[in-house]
Amino acid sequence: MNNIEAKKYIRKWLDIMQETGVISESGGCLSCRIGNKMIFSSINSKSISRDPDSMTVVDLADFKPGKASQLPDSYNIHAAIYRAKSNVKAIIHSVQINTLTSSKAGHVIYPMLDDIAQLIGTSIYTVDIDTSSAGKAGKKVLKALKWRSAVLLAGNGGLCLGNNFDDAHAVSQVLEKACKCEIETTFMGGGHRINPFLAFAMRCHYILSYSKEAEKNR
Repeated sequence: MNNIEAKKYIRKWLDIMQETGVISESGGCLSCRIGNKMIFSSINSKSISRDPDSMTVVDLADFKPGKASQLPDSYNIHAAIYRAKSNVKAIIHSVQINTLTSSKAGHVIYPMLDDIAQLIGTSIYTVDIDTSSAGKAGKKVLKALKWRSAVLLAGNGGLCLGNNFDDAHAVSQVLEKACKCEIETTFMGGGHRINPFLAFAMRCHYILSYSKEAEKNR
């Protein structure tokens, strides 16, 4: 896939993400990796979805974008993730209502349902980041993403990782479900969490079995 094809690919998924409420005109963005480059949508997803030329190509070697004015400050976090995780080729910054609410609460979210443990991991952390420092912000996010496919950014929704946008979209839906469970059960005195050892076993089994099988069947 070249840069032109990748921009069309992002445009298609921007439309899908807007329709499903994962991103909005006021927040959220998408990025994907092509070789040693990252293609990043701007925060104004409404206009970007109609104009692939306004997307920005970022060199992962030095984080330098061609059109920095169109990028949210968090672009360097996406770049840091791509540099550290070779299996990640698409990232969705979700601002769905429950995801955004949980990111403002700042609580650690533990899986209450099997698919949360499988697709995301044993916990979901909220990271308070300084986007002005690519190194510091990237390290914090990468630490929170160890053995995980999603992280909440304090007051700013969550990042959902995948081998492609299909996978990242699935993670965004499960993240929204996890946040919804956390919010609703908090008002009822707390929910029943999956045993952490069992959750870790589920995550490992998913990574080693289901995700590889899904990739082979594409």
